[in-house]
This record gives sequence, structure tokens and C-alpha cells, in this order.
Amino acid sequence: MALHPDLAAAVDAGVHGHLVTINPDGSPQVTVIWVGRDGDELLVAHLGSGQKIRNIERDARVVLSFELPGTSGP
Repeated sequence: MALHPDLAAAVDAGVHGHLVTINPDGSPQVTVIWVGRDGDELLVAHLGSGQKIRNIERDARVVLSFELPGTSGP
């Protein structure tokens, strides 16, 4: 699936994302992350094997959100 051009431009400009993973107890774990891309594939950076990596290894369901400049509410 192709990335929306506005999202591709924002990622290229250095926008950060919010990665939500699921903790072992079912609660959400939210991390602000660096996001890059390789074509239409999104890439995320991490250091070591933190909680988000352990969560993804256990349960691959994630949510990645972005707040693009000019799109936030009042």
C-alpha cells in the first residue's frame, strides 16, 4: 500500500510518531519514536531490547500515529 504523499513528506521532514504496543497485562505502552522510510515501508528506530520490542515480539499488534504540522485541533 502506498503512503499518502503528505505522510511521506512529513516522515522525510523528520516528524516523530507515537508507537503503541500492548504490555503483558493488556495495557497500552506508548513511545514517541523516530520514523523513517524506505520507499513506502516505514522504519522505526530503537536502542536495545526495551519494553516496546519485547511487547512486539510477544504480540505484533501495534498502532503508529502521527501529528502532522497544521492538523492538530484548536
